[in-house]
Amino acid sequence: MQSRIDQAVATSLIDTTAMTARDAALFDLCQNYLGHANADAKALRDPCEWGISLGGGVRYVEGSPNGFGFDFTSVFGSLAIAHKISPNLTVVASLIAEHGNGDLDYNKGTLDNHGVGGLAGVIVKLNDTLDFSVLGGAEWLNYRTTRSGGTYRGEYDAMRYIVDAQLRGTLNSANYFIEYGTGLRYIRQDNDAYQEDSGGIPFASVPGSGFTVLTGLADLKLGTKLPGITPYVQATGYVNFLENTDFAASFGTVAPEDQTLSGRLGIGADIDFLAGRLSVVAGVFADEDGFQGADGGLKFSKAF
Repeated sequence: MQSRIDQAVATSLIDTTAMTARDAALFDLCQNYLGHANADAKALRDPCEWGISLGGGVRYVEGSPNGFGFDFTSVFGSLAIAHKISPNLTVVASLIAEHGNGDLDYNKGTLDNHGVGGLAGVIVKLNDTLDFSVLGGAEWLNYRTTRSGGTYRGEYDAMRYIVDAQLRGTLNSANYFIEYGTGLRYIRQDNDAYQEDSGGIPFASVPGSGFTVLTGLADLKLGTKLPGITPYVQATGYVNFLENTDFAASFGTVAPEDQTLSGRLGIGADIDFLAGRLSVVAGVFADEDGFQGADGGLKFSKAF
């Protein structure tokens, strides 16, 4: 079930990173600089050109497709820096990291991992309500796995490649806003072959494996503007147009079915804090089999 785990964790990590990068671009945090009563002449001439956003979260994922039971918890984070090189074009670079562990009930095993990587891209402001972003990058991961109650152990490295493209828009009124978006996301992960051992003695060679998935996503957020805080609800749907998984070797001759549809329903709030924005989010995930897990996170963004 590692492919299900990796796809779920990668989804939350990339969602967080994409929004962290977008917040770092600060299309809205600096748009009212001219209206500040105490703005000096320099501020009137020079709006914010740099932004930074730090985000982190946790994702819990569980499932039992075709009897392959598992649960996994991952903690992840991203740090994005953005530079506006023109009124409509912003470049973004982001560092990402994750660490997780969980139980693989189907083989009485465990899975632990950690990873670091980076993404870079551009955000283009198409008009006053629409922007388009493209992010791409890679992540190195290390896994440690056991099975049969710890009798057999293995360790291997992996590379994950990511491309994320999104079109997002916002409709504003005096008291509420609607934010909508759609996009495509490509994730490929290549796991190295490794040697499994038992009691320090080589036991079996496990071949390399991995997965490739192309996902379409659609997102809708509805919020209301209150003094100092903007609460909202959010719904996101994911459709896997392409999923190629070759983890069957890990389970013998039987492999779980690919996942096609999944979704997230969440709540959140953006809070004015330290001349920036503090964002708090939480949500639950479901797929064709029902409850898939939950996530939560914090994010702080500031312009300068």
